[in-house]
Amino acid sequence: MVRVLVCLMGIVLAYCAVASAAPPKPGALFRDTKGGESGGSFTVASSGKAIKAGAIVHSNFKCVRANAVIPRAIPVTAEGTFFYMGPLKGQPGTVTVKGTFTSAAKATVTTVIKNGSCVSGIIRWTATAGASGGVTLG
Repeated sequence: MVRVLVCLMGIVLAYCAVASAAPPKPGALFRDTKGGESGGSFTVASSGKAIKAGAIVHSNFKCVRANAVIPRAIPVTAEGTFFYMGPLKGQPGTVTVKGTFTSAAKATVTTVIKNGSCVSGIIRWTATAGASGGVTLG
């Protein structure tokens, strides 16, 4: 009985997480609410269907020496979710980024950076939209 209830709760939570996704504001610059040197920022394409190449994801500098830059655009689904797993720009290592736009102006993101045997651990961060037309490192 307990297993069934836990399973049902998991299904409801998974549905709620998907239901709370939203398309992002096209052309908006999103910045990490934590800020700081290791903070992230990215710009949504004017179509709203991708995050432009050159996005900087939040890191803890545990496995990288410079900002963690994504070398290519990241597709955004119609539901407002995005995912990237691949190389970093200009330095060794790989990054996994998973995010959800919870509104047109807010995204919750997780980042994991790996470089050899170093693993950053899961880095959770929130980005909010500010000025449009922001600069990313391309």
